[in-house]
Amino acid sequence: MNELPPGWMKVNLGLINEFSSQTLLPARQPDQYFELYSVPAFPNHKPELLLGADIGSIKQLVEPNDVLICKINPRINRVWKVLPKGQVEQIASSEWIVVRSSGLSSDFLQHYFSSPAFRDLLGRVVTGVGGSLTRAQPKRVAAFPVLIAPINEQKRIVDKITALLTRIETCRERLDRVLTLAKQLRQAILSAAISGRLTERWSGKNRADWTLERAATVCEKVQNGGTPREGFVAQSKIPFLKVYNIVNQTVDFQYKPQLCRILTPNGISIRP
Repeated sequence: MNELPPGWMKVNLGLINEFSSQTLLPARQPDQYFELYSVPAFPNHKPELLLGADIGSIKQLVEPNDVLICKINPRINRVWKVLPKGQVEQIASSEWIVVRSSGLSSDFLQHYFSSPAFRDLLGRVVTGVGGSLTRAQPKRVAAFPVLIAPINEQKRIVDKITALLTRIETCRERLDRVLTLAKQLRQAILSAAISGRLTERWSGKNRADWTLERAATVCEKVQNGGTPREGFVAQSKIPFLKVYNIVNQTVDFQYKPQLCRILTPNGISIRP
């Protein structure tokens, strides 16, 4: 029974890849600029523009719409589509597996190679001891099955993904603005509270009644934080706050709780 949608087919990656590797040594053209697709440049999604003199190793020639799959440390999802060509030669480091297919949508392939199913396959064919030392094996990757939709369906899938990702990005930007406003509101509330503005309507008192004093004049003791050697009890309702109890801007007394006695002004110990 064919489980694929009508018009879809499953083929090995190597059968749809038209890329034939051509290499060059940019250092032999020291005064010429190159558009370099390197792994360090990927997070910015912008290739580097470098003189040949600044590129020390052999690179592979790439073309617009080539899809690059990073084979170094493949647990990190790095898939890149080569941009439209400008005035300079486009090259990529040897850490990329290049896929070129004139009959398929490069955007569709980029999304497909970024999918969890493909990433899972890629993670199974690595060599190396771990982390940045692992490499996907191009020959084994070429044998991966790829699900290919009809070209019109590829375009519809790409349009749908693009629309959804745009909505996600818009939501993220709005959330960032809300978080910023929340921080500003928090600071404004704290500022109003310690200045008296927050409660003057409720208390009926004017802020002119407030005075500004040094901490030393209103506190019995001001010192650096420290953990007392004595005074802790097995059972109490009074937890002792330590740095490790503050997690993600919240207080968690459940982690390594320490409970303490209360000392009255005359030094009498009270166990709540």
